Amino acid sequence: MAIRRAVVSVLLTFVVVVSMWWSSAEAAASPPPPHPRLDHSITVQVPGVVWGVGGAAVAYPRVFYGRGQIYPYPMGYGWRWQWRNLTTGAAGWIPYDYPHRRTTIRTGAGQLLVTGDYFPQPNIYLSTPVAATFWVNP
Repeated sequence: MAIRRAVVSVLLTFVVVVSMWWSSAEAAASPPPPHPRLDHSITVQVPGVVWGVGGAAVAYPRVFYGRGQIYPYPMGYGWRWQWRNLTTGAAGWIPYDYPHRRTTIRTGAGQLLVTGDYFPQPNIYLSTPVAATFWVNP
């Protein structure tokens, strides 16, 4: 009985150690979070349509915002974004890149208008822009 208890104890210890080692290795290799933590988010009020070789879909991207910053988060890659602060008159665009590498865009406080459209590609027949307007806190 003592031998059986010792063997079970060793096996259980081995299983726990291996599982802890494996989970820590996966956590170290995991990608960065998909978007920064901002105060609020909004789904665009004017949805877009993307029609291509694989079919068509209605697009409802989200825009995260707060503390004078915005972060549009598209569903997949291929979106290009423009923004205008209607309170201060400032404007800009967000470069076409991969969302997980993008940082927040500093816009300042005020009423913002954010528009986005799908980047033209050979396999996309038609895409309509999306738009959202909201107030960003300082």
